[in-house]
Formats: sequence, C-alpha cells, structure tokens
Amino acid sequence: MYQSNDLSILMVDDGRDSLFLLQYMLEELGFHRLHPCQSFAEALQTFNAKSPDLCLLDIELGGIKNGINLAEEIRKYDARIPIIYLTSHFSEDYYDRCRHTNPSSFLNKGCTLLNLKYAIELAYINRNEQAPHHAQTPVTGNQLFFKIGDVYKSVSLTNISFFYAENKLTYARSEGRSYPASIQLKVLEEELKPAFLRIHKSYLVNTKFIAEIHPTEGVVIIDGESLPIGNTYKRFFLEKMHFLK
Repeated sequence: MYQSNDLSILMVDDGRDSLFLLQYMLEELGFHRLHPCQSFAEALQTFNAKSPDLCLLDIELGGIKNGINLAEEIRKYDARIPIIYLTSHFSEDYYDRCRHTNPSSFLNKGCTLLNLKYAIELAYINRNEQAPHHAQTPVTGNQLFFKIGDVYKSVSLTNISFFYAENKLTYARSEGRSYPASIQLKVLEEELKPAFLRIHKSYLVNTKFIAEIHPTEGVVIIDGESLPIGNTYKRFFLEKMHFLK
C-alpha cells in the first residue's frame, strides 16, 4: 500500500472551482504532491516532467482533446499507472469510450471524501496485483526478442540505433528495419541506461549511433534521420554528452 505523503498525483479539470475542490479534498486525505492542470497540453507536459504515480482526469476538458485522449497518450508511456476518470454525467457511452485506456474507476464530480479515498486505495490494490509489462520484449543479455508472428526474433542491442513510440507501440530501429513491441519506452529507458538515453517523449537513442547534435535546433542526427530533442529531456541529455571545445 502507498504512503499518502509520498504519492504524486496528476489532477486535470478544465473547471477552476472543480479543480480547487479536488485539490482541497486530496489535501484533507493527506496528499500533498499534487499537480493541478486545466488543459490537455498542460497536463501532458506535466505528466512528462513530473512522472506522477496516479492520474485523476476529467473526461471533458473543453477543447478538441479530452481526458480520454490524454489517457491514451499516458498509456503509451506507462501501461500500469492508475487512471481515475472524473465526470459530471457518467453513462454507458462514456464507459465504452474509455475502457480501452484501462481505467481504475470512475468518480462523479462532487463525490464524497470517502469515495475519493476508496477509489485511490482500490486503484493501488489492483495495480499491485498486475504483473509488470515486460513479457512482449524480454531483455536477455545483449539481445532483445521481438514477437514476429509466432516466432521471437533476436535483435542485438548493439545494432539498435534508437527506439520510437508511435500508435501505442514501441519500435526498435535496427539496420534500416523497424521491430514493433508493446513495451513502454519508460521501461526500456530504465533497463538500457546509460547506453540508451531519452531525448524526447517518443525517442530513446543509442548514443554510439549519434552522428551529430544540434542543440540550438534541438535535433540529433542518427543514421541520416533527424530526431527531435524534447525540452523536458534536453538538459539531462546534453549533460551526458562530452563536448570538446
């Protein structure tokens, strides 16, 4: 079970009053590492910067992108983080639209303190009962095994120039070919550092394949391809590089 004072929570609601009330309730429950956001863009940026332990997402965010779209982005990088949806008008249609994001639960806005507490506790009970999501691309020594049809194909880590996330999958780029898997970049980042460094929310690169770095333009050149350096990762990435002046 979690310790409330250690839990980092992303809370997203386009209504200022609703967001303030939610923050007040969470503080009453002993949570203090809170990251309130009022839009899709702000929430996604905060998620990448803060790596929260739990997300409370309003379904309707008053823009083109809603809470479901935000959950889809979050799931690209973390398959197990608890997501609790907030809504004023829960319906079966909402459930059908949301269920592919594997939410922990739904809460009506204006829920009681007790309901909020139980939803968070149950989310963590269910999370701890799930096995870590490593099976699709097991790392063995200096190799990764990708499932191609009914066969697991071995690809040497030394031949992988970078990984990238696209359409809810992660791809390894090796010798001009892309190999798909359902593992998250965040998991690969932890297992493969320091040989591989994160330069962007969608890119994890093998440093030995870097041909050029353009800090001003925010670009890395690998195998003739220009890969973006995200602002969230730029400082850490550049600090790990050895520049001669």
